[in-house]
Order: sequence, then C-alpha cells, then structure tokens
Amino acid sequence: MIQGLVPSLRLLDFIPVQDNGREYYLLRDPAGISDKILAIAVEVAPILQYFDGNHTAMSIVDEIQSKAGVRVPIERIEQMADMLEDAYFLQSKHFQSHFSKLISEFRASDVRKPSLAGSGYPEDTTKLKKLLDQFLSVQEPDDFEKEELTPGPVKGIIAPHIDYNRGGATYGRVFREWKKKLPANGTTPLIVILGVAHNGTANRIVLTNKTFTTPLGDAFCEQKQYESLVETLGEEIILDEWLHKNEHSIELQVLWVQHLFHDRPVKILPILVGAFQEENTSISHEDGELEELIDSLKRIEQSYDGPVIWIAGIDLAHVGPYFGDPDPVSDDDLSRIAKQDMEALESIKNVDADGWWNSLMQDNNQRKVCGKYAAYLFLRVLEGCKGAIIDYDQAVSETSDQVVSFTGAIIQ
Repeated sequence: MIQGLVPSLRLLDFIPVQDNGREYYLLRDPAGISDKILAIAVEVAPILQYFDGNHTAMSIVDEIQSKAGVRVPIERIEQMADMLEDAYFLQSKHFQSHFSKLISEFRASDVRKPSLAGSGYPEDTTKLKKLLDQFLSVQEPDDFEKEELTPGPVKGIIAPHIDYNRGGATYGRVFREWKKKLPANGTTPLIVILGVAHNGTANRIVLTNKTFTTPLGDAFCEQKQYESLVETLGEEIILDEWLHKNEHSIELQVLWVQHLFHDRPVKILPILVGAFQEENTSISHEDGELEELIDSLKRIEQSYDGPVIWIAGIDLAHVGPYFGDPDPVSDDDLSRIAKQDMEALESIKNVDADGWWNSLMQDNNQRKVCGKYAAYLFLRVLEGCKGAIIDYDQAVSETSDQVVSFTGAIIQ
C-alpha cells in the first residue's frame, strides 16, 4: 500500500468505451512501458486529477468533500492508488525500477522485437504476406486520382503510420508504385526510415543499430552509416534508443521493405524524429545544429555504395475529442481538413520543406499533424526532387470522436 504522498499519474491514453449502458475509460500506456489496461468509470475519472504527487490519500478525500460535497472512503482512494501502482501508471519508485529494467534489457539486446505482431498485423508469416499482397492489389479510389510518376528511380516514399486496418489501402497503393521501380537486383539498397517519436525525446533524432525482427525475417541495420552519424552528431542521438522498442511508425514500414525485397538483400537505417524547437514557431536556416543534422543525412547518399531510398512514415491531421478537441467531427470538419491537407501536399509535390512548414503554421497546426518534423527533414534531404501524390484518405471513427488523415507520395 502506498504511504504518504500518492505519486503523480503518468501520461496515459484515456479511451472512452461503453459496456452494458455504462461509460468507462480504458487507461493505457502510450509509451508501452506497461502492457496493462485498466477500466475506470467515467464518473470516477475526475478523482485522478488529484493524483498529482502533491496529495496523500486523506487529502484527496478532503479535497473531494470540499469541492463536491461527497465523502469518499479513504479505502477507495487507496485501492485506486494501489491499482494504478500495480499497473505502472504512477511516477513511483516501483515504476522507475520497472522502467530501468526494460531499458537495460533493450540496450543489451542486439535485436528489436516486433511490438505489433499478433495485434496490429498477423503474427503468422503466411497470413501476413497474404494481407500485404491484398493491400498491393486494392483498386484505385473513386474519390482521388493519383498523379503519374516520371521515368527514373524512386528517391523517397511518404507512407502512413496509421494501423493497417484503417490505412492498408493507402499503404498498398504507394508501395505498389514503388514496387514498379525497385532498384535492380544485384545491388543492396539502403532504406533510411524516418519515423515519429510519439512518446517524446529531448533530441531531434534518435537512432538504433539493432536488427528489426518481424514475422518476415530480420532487417539488418547499416552499421557504417549509423556509426558515422553518431560520430558526427554525438552520442546524444542514441541516448533515447529505448524509444524504438515500442514505436510503430518505423515497424510498419519495415514490413513493407521486407515484403518488397524478399528476394534480395537490403539494409535499413531506422531514425525516430523528435521536435526541432518550441511548438508553432518558425524553422530557421540559421539554426546551425539543425543544418548540421540535415547535411549529415544528405551525406548518407554520397557515402553509401548503392542506391539510397528514404521513407517517411507520417500521418497528417488528428482531430476530434479523442485528441482533445471539444466537438465531434462533422462533415464540415472533414472538408476543411481535406482542403488544408491538400494545400500542405502541394509542398510535398514540390519537395518544399519551408512551404510544408509554413502551411501548417498558418493556424498553428490546429489539426495536429504529428509527422510535421519527420516530413520536414525528409523534404530538406530530398530538396531538388519532385513528388507525386499517390493517395489521400481520412479514417473517421464510428462515433465521430476522431479523424486521422494520411497520404501516400512518391519522390523522384
């Protein structure tokens, strides 16, 4: 039982659900440090605001009585605290010990095990290949006309990182176009994959050199390029390596690389992208550290003996109560989001990183484009090329509590 001050609640996902007419929140750890899921009644959830590290169980009881006029038994608060503690949902010594153990185990391993196999996609190899092939054969959409590619190789791909259930068709359409232009067999391409560090990092990028294992086999990291980046940019870019453990934005791209290159060798360089500066501010080309990062990434193509292809696993808008907005998603919202997304996609077509950033900052990124930094890096590295938008879609929940938009694009 927790004694003294109740530790503060960690950052959790609160997922609204209904069961037998009652409303609950499912509490889940978005960082994947805990695999527990707890259900808490909606009417009880406000109590959690007092789990801030500044209250004892008794002072929480007193606060509730003072503000709501209800005397909650202290045993109930203690029970909630113990339940959250056991699930590693509190910033406690118990959690820190568990977290440190996970980090040590991950650092000691040479491999990065799949985090979504069996949940986000089939764990069975045959079933997974069949699913990816089904996505590759989807028809073109009725409501979006893809742009035609020009002759020549593919330099980069923008793909979603939304789950396959919602984004599978877009994944299939963009990777189908890439499949038509794969590098000649006999070469070993390097696929640099830019993902999104959803759980935050103090650094602009986070690298790992671990082998990504999936039901489709092993995807090996390009060690020379990894070591070169660490030497140039410093070891701070690997301090948060553990973020790769449960981050899906790279894993979902690795599967496609393995599927398309099943008959030939390929190397990957997995890079998670964090924030460059404070939210909703301009990006300056006078930022020496950022320019050094971009120059270092550009040098990969110059120093690698073989073709280099860049993949950015990004999603676009995240709108609705699920993401903190006050109102359900309406048809007008969907139209507005599509219009704003299309304006941003013009910058992707033109491989214009500053245009991309400025299009998002017109309204301070109110539609919460989570891939904004990864896409900026991607476009800066590939500046001088041209792009084609292959697909665009919006995934709206049945209850209209959220919409996520995403795209597929090819850069040549």
